[in-house]
Amino acid sequence: MITLDVPYIFKITGGPRGLMDLFDRHLPANTLPYPTVQMWKQRSRIPGDWVARVIYVLIRQGINPLTCYTDDEEFEP
Repeated sequence: MITLDVPYIFKITGGPRGLMDLFDRHLPANTLPYPTVQMWKQRSRIPGDWVARVIYVLIRQGINPLTCYTDDEEFEP
């Protein structure tokens, strides 16, 4: 199954603070609290309502969103 690689997203953005900085830069009306983003990192899960916005800020930052997906069945026969 192909899924969003949340740990990788936090790695390339510089952690929760880095992702929040991208939100602040590219979505100025953002009201997302920092502790919420910290929980995303801890849970390795971004709620579906936020995935499109995460992909949007990655694209705006020049990051190819296709690199942020993983396939857990990639090496299965």
